[in-house]
Amino acid sequence: MHRFRFTRRRALVLVPLAALLCAALLGSQLSASSAAPRKRATTETVAIRGKPAAAGHHATLYFDAPKSVHVGDTLRIVNKTNPHKVGPHTFAMVQPSDIPNTGKQFRSCFSPHHICLSIAHWHGTNGRTPVTQDPAKAGKPGWDTEGSLTKKGDSWFTRNKPGTSIAQVVSAKAGTTITFMCAVHPFMHGSIKVLP
Repeated sequence: MHRFRFTRRRALVLVPLAALLCAALLGSQLSASSAAPRKRATTETVAIRGKPAAAGHHATLYFDAPKSVHVGDTLRIVNKTNPHKVGPHTFAMVQPSDIPNTGKQFRSCFSPHHICLSIAHWHGTNGRTPVTQDPAKAGKPGWDTEGSLTKKGDSWFTRNKPGTSIAQVVSAKAGTTITFMCAVHPFMHGSIKVLP
């Protein structure tokens, strides 16, 4: 009888402890399995491409860019066009409100108080003199700063050589959107969402 009481008393203490231990272990396994696996940094590519000109038309130039990148990924920009046929390009991070959208805005983009001339100034040129600063850097190292008419942004100039490229880490904050354009061809622009 005495031994029975002792065992029962031990059971009354051990059962709740075992239940707590099981709940703790199960909870930690659930949280570990439900958490997303850590993504390793990768390299994403923005290709500057062109489709051949149809009869009576100009070549179609565009940025072929991913929809999103993660903070810490490397973003590589590569020129896949022939600069001897279409000229050089820029990959210039700009505020969306400064991007031209109409034919008139495209034609006046290199005049004072317009974004294409501002981008040229970031690169140390007025559009007719040689580029002296390439890449143009602002903010933290890597891709992170959109420029404007009054503020310098991150930008790269492709030069007149086919196949040129640049690769930099995405250092922009998670939740932001990288908006970019070509100052030489202001109808070329795009955006990439920055994920955590």
